[in-house]
Amino acid sequence: MPRRNGSSHEELGGSLALDGWHAPNDSLVGGASSRGRRALQEDGRWLLEAQGVCHHVSVRRPRLILILTILLAAAGGAYAWYPPFRLFTWVAAGRSPDCPLAQALQSERNAQIEKESNERIIKESKLISLDGQGLELWQTPKGRFWIPGGSRGLLPFHLAAQERGIYGTGDAGPHAGDIALDWGAAAGVTVSEELLAGAEKVVAMERSPENLECLRRNFSNEIATGRVTLYASDPLTTIDKIVAELKPARVDYIKFDLDGGEPKPLTGARDTISRFKPRISVSTYRRAGDARLVEQIIRGIRSDYQVRCGPCAPVKEAHSIRPDVLYFR
Repeated sequence: MPRRNGSSHEELGGSLALDGWHAPNDSLVGGASSRGRRALQEDGRWLLEAQGVCHHVSVRRPRLILILTILLAAAGGAYAWYPPFRLFTWVAAGRSPDCPLAQALQSERNAQIEKESNERIIKESKLISLDGQGLELWQTPKGRFWIPGGSRGLLPFHLAAQERGIYGTGDAGPHAGDIALDWGAAAGVTVSEELLAGAEKVVAMERSPENLECLRRNFSNEIATGRVTLYASDPLTTIDKIVAELKPARVDYIKFDLDGGEPKPLTGARDTISRFKPRISVSTYRRAGDARLVEQIIRGIRSDYQVRCGPCAPVKEAHSIRPDVLYFR
């Protein structure tokens, strides 16, 4: 019986061992335990590695956020306080379709130079007299000019623009001996520059009656000798009609100041441009898209014109850069 009980116990123990409950000396279970330990060790290493990666990521994330914050702050400071960076972002964003990069980056400086010149000219100018027609005579660093009353701010603006040669110098501007046409002559600042360059004759066209009277006074001597001729540029007047009337042997230079960006004066000079191929300077600062329209019209008349962008200026409210003038030759 005891043996039988023992046998029963051994059998019970064996069954327990085979079932894996408790048999530390059994070889099969011992092997399984060894594999289990290795699996646990591998799982442990994986957990440690995973924890290390998580720790590494958790450490890197704040650093990355800090670096990005610093970069954004630096970019914001540069945008606000370093004009070339701000202008470069506008160019990169396609907000300077007509100005080359070098001129676009110079545009803020152009505006600053003109502002300083404008302020200096105002300080150095003085009112000499008024007349009964509401016209004012001013002494400026560039000489005396009659201007319409109420337009005092325009004279120093035009003088400052001409001081930096906005309508061109060298191969782009008026030359000695030129027959020059000046559309939108205002009170005559550009006419004065064309005469100083040595133009043989200047035909000045202006629609404002007050400005026409100022032109008569400012260039009375040149008008008397025939070096300056005035025309009222009413809606029916075109350069082609004026040239047909005057019958010049050539036209060497045309300056267009397009009032409101209106392209009609360009199309009204089609025959003159086609026949003589003069050097042309055209204002493009009035409104967005002027530069593309002007180039399209003039090169549509003569496709062999070369076009060059003149000084550029920033348009801060539009976050863009546009050319003040286009030159054609």
